[in-house]
Amino acid sequence: MEIMTNNTHNTKLMLYSEPDSDTFIFYLLGIDTIDALSDLPESIGFKQLKFIASKSQDDFIYPEDISKKQNISDLLQYFNNSEFVIDDMEAELDNNIEIFTHDNYEVTLICPNQQINKNLIYKILSKQGFNAEIVLGNLAQLENQYIQVEAPDKIVNTFSTFGHYLLNTPD
Repeated sequence: MEIMTNNTHNTKLMLYSEPDSDTFIFYLLGIDTIDALSDLPESIGFKQLKFIASKSQDDFIYPEDISKKQNISDLLQYFNNSEFVIDDMEAELDNNIEIFTHDNYEVTLICPNQQINKNLIYKILSKQGFNAEIVLGNLAQLENQYIQVEAPDKIVNTFSTFGHYLLNTPD
C-alpha cells in the first residue's frame, strides 16, 4: 500500500511523544531519508547501521555493499551520487539518536531529551516550510497523537493512531 501525502499544500503527518523524561520521539511522514540525514551534523558516526536501498524492484544494496560508511557525510556522499534510494533504515548514531525510516518517506527520530536535539527538530521543520516553534508547541500539547499539519502551522486534523489516519485518508 502506498501512503499518500498531500504535498499540494505542504501537508505532513507528525507525532511527538515523551515516553519518559530522558527521551523524546519525533515522527514525520513526507520527508525522505536523505533530507532527514542532511539535517544532522555530517561528522556524526554510526554505532549501528542497517538499511536496504533500491533503484528498481530487483536491484538492492545493503550496508555491506558500501565500502565507506563511517559517518553521515559518507552516507550522504554515496547516496547523493547514486541512483539508489534508501527504502528502510535503522541507525544508532554516536550521539545516541536513533533514526528509523520506512518506505523512504516516514522518518522517526528517538532522541535524548536535550535542547540540542530539539533544535534538530526545529531545523527539520523549518527546512520543510513549517513555523517550527508553533508546530512543535502544538505537537507537545497534543502529545502521542498523529497531527496533520499544513505549512506553515495550520492543524488540519488529528488522529489517535496511525491506523486511524490510514482509515480517514483517501487512497
